[in-house]
Amino acid sequence: MSKKKDSKEAGTKPELYTVLGFVNITRQHFIEIIEQIQEQNWKDLAYCEALGKVLHPHIEPYNNHLIENALFKLVQMAFKDDHAHSWLEYYCWELEFGKKYKDGCATRKDGTNINLSDAGKLYDYLNEA
Repeated sequence: MSKKKDSKEAGTKPELYTVLGFVNITRQHFIEIIEQIQEQNWKDLAYCEALGKVLHPHIEPYNNHLIENALFKLVQMAFKDDHAHSWLEYYCWELEFGKKYKDGCATRKDGTNINLSDAGKLYDYLNEA
C-alpha cells in the first residue's frame, strides 16, 4: 500500500485529476457541451467547404482537433468513458450526434436497447453504466 502525500505537507498544488474529481457535470451542462461541440464541428466543416471552393477542395485551413480531443478527454474522464470503445465518441462521430441512431445500434450485455438518440439519453446511459 502506498502512502499518499498531502499537498499541504508537500507544499505543492493538488494534482489535476484530484481537482477534476469533484467537478459535477449536470445533465443540462452535458447537453450544452455536446451541442457546442456539434455546432463547432458543423461550423468547421462549412468553413472548410467554403474555403475549399475558393482555394482547392483538398485544403484544410486549420485543424482544432487538439482542443477538441482535450475537451473530449475531460468529459470522458468525468464519466469513466475514457476507453477504446467510448460511448461519447461513438455518439458524436459514428452516430453523427444521434442523427444516425436506430434501435439496435447499441445494446447492453442482456440485449436490451441503449437509446443514443440525443445527448440527454447518452448522459442517462453514462450515469447508468
